[in-house]
Amino acid sequence: ENDLGFSKSTVSFTGSIDWKISRRSRLNFEYFYLNRTTTKTLQKNIDFGEHTYPANASVSAFFDNQILRVAYGYAILSKPKYEAGLLIGAHILLGDVGLRLTANNVSAEFKDNFDFTAPLPDIGIWGQFALGKRFGLYTNINYLSLNINNISGSIVSYNLSVLYNITGNFSIV
Repeated sequence: ENDLGFSKSTVSFTGSIDWKISRRSRLNFEYFYLNRTTTKTLQKNIDFGEHTYPANASVSAFFDNQILRVAYGYAILSKPKYEAGLLIGAHILLGDVGLRLTANNVSAEFKDNFDFTAPLPDIGIWGQFALGKRFGLYTNINYLSLNINNISGSIVSYNLSVLYNITGNFSIV
């Protein structure tokens, strides 16, 4: 991220729909989209894909990411004004990452990119608090972790959202 000059913050899109199956059970469907692009003159050599991108070369990089998430939640506490419980689910990560060398001070132009689909299990906790007949607050904290060979990573995500209750069993967040 630093070597390629990606900005630390960006604008993205996310949406969520909750279906309350029963008094204590719910299904949550989420979609998240993030598209990042940058152009930078490299400060050091970078090995990516089948090529080495040399220092002082100008490169364009992109990181397109979509996350689909399905989670089942069970309310351990279920009162008329608030609920809280546990989540289990999976993120499906659809990614496309790439680099392109522009021929400014080198003799060739080349690019590497790869796309991938990765299902990632996660666990979490959630809470919902009624603010009125149609509006409420929804919060959740999720954790997922992945280890592949010598590469490992984990994500802790959290959010606090206003929800709108469309009908008795469907809400948008």
